[in-house]
Amino acid sequence: MSQTTPAKGPVAQAFLHLEIVHADPEAVFAFLHNCLGAERVEREISESLEEGLGFGPILHARVGNIVFQIVKPPPTILGQPASWFTELEERGPGVHNVSFYVDDTEAVKERMLARGATEVVDVDLPFHEVGLGAGPTRLLVMDAREQTGLRFEMVLPIEGWVPYPARIELAE
Repeated sequence: MSQTTPAKGPVAQAFLHLEIVHADPEAVFAFLHNCLGAERVEREISESLEEGLGFGPILHARVGNIVFQIVKPPPTILGQPASWFTELEERGPGVHNVSFYVDDTEAVKERMLARGATEVVDVDLPFHEVGLGAGPTRLLVMDAREQTGLRFEMVLPIEGWVPYPARIELAE
């Protein structure tokens, strides 16, 4: 029997969202809203992803204390093929990844690579150009489906932005 040792050093700080790729994010939201009482949240992130990276539509829906990021992905992001688009084309609608804030994406990447995960995306996103944060935000997506059944998206915390459920948003 092998023994495991918990990760030392940087670890996930907060769960951000469960990310779904779908050709019609509005229909997904309507379903979640009508069946589970979902509310739209994190509109500034949705808008920045649409405007800054060409995603669209994209929206965030809160059900209880879980946020779903629902994405209709473009074929490319920042000039690179988009794994979100490929996932939708090849597998149809479904979960692309789970997302976390981490304080050291490089350390997490090294730990996952050492355990057989593969890199999908490692890029600096220009959120600061659309008013979020003071500089580019590192985004890392690792495929650990063989190890866990999931892809993991990790981002460095964005200065000046607090994700749900660490804050309460007022209903419109």
